[in-house]
Amino acid sequence: MGGGPSTKLPSLPDELAELTEGYALSRFPYYETAAKIYRLSSEDSGLYLKIIEGQQTLSLERESRILRWIDGSIPTPRLLYYGVQDGNEYQLTTEVTGTPTYQVEPAEREHAVKALGEALRMIHSMNPSGCPIDNRIGNRLKQLQENDVDTSQFKDQPDESLVFTHGDYCLPNIIIEDRELSGVIDWDYAGLADPYADFASCVWSMGYNYGLEETAERWEPYFFMVYGLEEVDVGKLAYYRKMMDLL
Repeated sequence: MGGGPSTKLPSLPDELAELTEGYALSRFPYYETAAKIYRLSSEDSGLYLKIIEGQQTLSLERESRILRWIDGSIPTPRLLYYGVQDGNEYQLTTEVTGTPTYQVEPAEREHAVKALGEALRMIHSMNPSGCPIDNRIGNRLKQLQENDVDTSQFKDQPDESLVFTHGDYCLPNIIIEDRELSGVIDWDYAGLADPYADFASCVWSMGYNYGLEETAERWEPYFFMVYGLEEVDVGKLAYYRKMMDLL
């Protein structure tokens, strides 16, 4: 997970500036969110710094709350700092080393999908008591309605079995190293929800990255087998896929 050319950091809060002192800096080359992302490296470690300037829709506070709540129960980045100064949000975490599962060679996809299934089973097995974010269907629909999205297609809601979910369980967010899970990153959308919220994201992402035909024939069945789901509710999967498309 390399970075771009060296870039000067903006002014940082004093505590954060101390934590990042002595690290070489590069701008992370993906800009899929409202956050500016920087990789900070030293001889023996790497860090990731996210900054959101001004009022944006994405809030680092949500992810920071989730990382504090997880508190090392599963492999994630470790939260080193979260703070707000002059209307800007700052978050500093440790680096998860390895290869995102979407970048593995075709011959390594079986190991990647195995890690995907095992990691998600681990996430969903966490005790959800005290989870600080509630992403059940009613709250998701309210969020869409506040953004003037027509939600009439979601009126026939499936039953929910609430577990702790990642919320954006796509291949770039699951990292493997030496064919084993290294960690799961980017917890911006995590919270209480039905497992199918994560199933829908993962199946879509496997199709996007590994090919629709190959995924349907090999990786989707293998993923659910590793996870331990004997029978997939196709209608429920489609419901969550439509919802995730709009969030």
